[in-house]
Amino acid sequence: MILTRFISLCRYIQIFAVISLLAAQVQASDVYYPDSLSKQQQKKLTAIASDFTISKPCKGTLLNLVKKGTYCITPQRLYNFAAWLTLKDSTQNFVRKQLQIRYDFFTTSDTVSIDTTGYPHFGDPENPIVITVYASSTCNLCKVVVRAVEDSILNGSLKNKAILVIKPFSAGIGDMAKMAAFRQNQYKTFSDALAQIKTRFTEKDLLTIADSIGLDMPKFTAALKDSTTRAFLLKGRDEGVRNGVEVTPTFFINSKRYSSYKDPQWLIDAIPVIYEMLN
Repeated sequence: MILTRFISLCRYIQIFAVISLLAAQVQASDVYYPDSLSKQQQKKLTAIASDFTISKPCKGTLLNLVKKGTYCITPQRLYNFAAWLTLKDSTQNFVRKQLQIRYDFFTTSDTVSIDTTGYPHFGDPENPIVITVYASSTCNLCKVVVRAVEDSILNGSLKNKAILVIKPFSAGIGDMAKMAAFRQNQYKTFSDALAQIKTRFTEKDLLTIADSIGLDMPKFTAALKDSTTRAFLLKGRDEGVRNGVEVTPTFFINSKRYSSYKDPQWLIDAIPVIYEMLN
């Protein structure tokens, strides 16, 4: 038993190191992509930024606003996003379209109804920005994106700025197990360990993880078949369907559907802009 616990501890140290490295790589605001562009790419970016206009929180073309160095951070963030797309050799039309999608998300007033009561969350509930994600324990992209946002809220640039609420978009055994761990205050430890299983997990895997992190096993085992928890998760899934969720992960920020790139860096980079729009 002692050896098993030691091995588990080593595994969690490795997990933490990987997540920390990922978080360090996804702070988009620390990367100034235009410096990486070739002359031809820079010319393309200049053409895009010279005719892309925003009206809030400041007004003008991206190029003029960035050159002026205004008090607004929104144009610089959008310009950096356009530079990132240009660096990927995207066409001008594609970059303009993605810029518009991103800007429309920041400025839209369209919201949906989301009940966050009783779900796992990270961050201070008093923070002004609520990031809600419909996710699934079997979703590989969730393992990367959601965990990176978690870590940014706990230890990175989103600390004291946002709260992340995780709403399982299924009532499968994996999400039932996560809720069981959450009710024993071990959601993240359990979730991080489950994410290390690269193949389809089994109930035996869930029980092994729960035992290795010291959960109350009778309570955990009972929770895997708890009809009340299952009904709770199905209710959350129905809510997600009403809100137009079809795939996981799907993010909402302050109840507005996030429609831009789901890369962790751009989700994280959106929060300062939302902050600015609120003020």
